[in-house]
Amino acid sequence: MVLDERSAALLQNLQQVKSLTMAGAFCNGLIISFIPALLLVFMGDVGFEGTTFGDSDFGVVGILILMNFRKKSPSSSV
Repeated sequence: MVLDERSAALLQNLQQVKSLTMAGAFCNGLIISFIPALLLVFMGDVGFEGTTFGDSDFGVVGILILMNFRKKSPSSSV
């Protein structure tokens, strides 16, 4: 009987991990789809016109570049 309870607990844990994994994959798909698309508009103002990749790392770096650009030029319309 103890083995059955442990097996049930293990299967329940695996089901939760599977659900969280699918939710994480969905969120990552949204991030790599929309952040580069939004950054494409603003990267031209910084001198990187037409530069984008379907990668969340590039999106984070692009956001950091834009934040730095806004701090250095307060009269910018970015």
